[in-house]
Amino acid sequence: MAVDQSQLNERVAEAVGFLGRVLTRQVEGVEEVEREGYREFRITSAIGARVPLVVDTENGEITVDFGCHDHISAHEDSNEADMVGEMVVKVMGLISGGELAYSAWRDDTCLGGGWLRAGEDPRGKFNLEYFHNANRIVVTGWAGWDDVEIRRGDAFQRE
Repeated sequence: MAVDQSQLNERVAEAVGFLGRVLTRQVEGVEEVEREGYREFRITSAIGARVPLVVDTENGEITVDFGCHDHISAHEDSNEADMVGEMVVKVMGLISGGELAYSAWRDDTCLGGGWLRAGEDPRGKFNLEYFHNANRIVVTGWAGWDDVEIRRGDAFQRE
């Protein structure tokens, strides 16, 4: 199915605006930036996240970026509302603390990242083939107290 970019822009704006209005304990603010043909939203944490959660609608897909990113695209039988629903689930997982972002590093070079369920031990990510050269994993949560850095072979270290 072809995505209507203007409809996607509007639906994401409505959803992000709603989350900002009702999650006042978790969300400090939402900044919207109109780009060339798409929109970008920066959601800032009221409880200490080091980085904002960024949502954009570039190229007819939704990107959710919080230290690592997900692309949400339309499928044959989906539409803009389905895409926005997936985005809301991902954002709620992050803001609620049910999901965390992690990135694998070799010194100052980021090798990639992904998502963790709350309580999942990130040390297992060192075993992934594409992170075998990593010497540390950085975990970022919506609440600043969820942030942790784990060095290969070490116990957890709070940042």
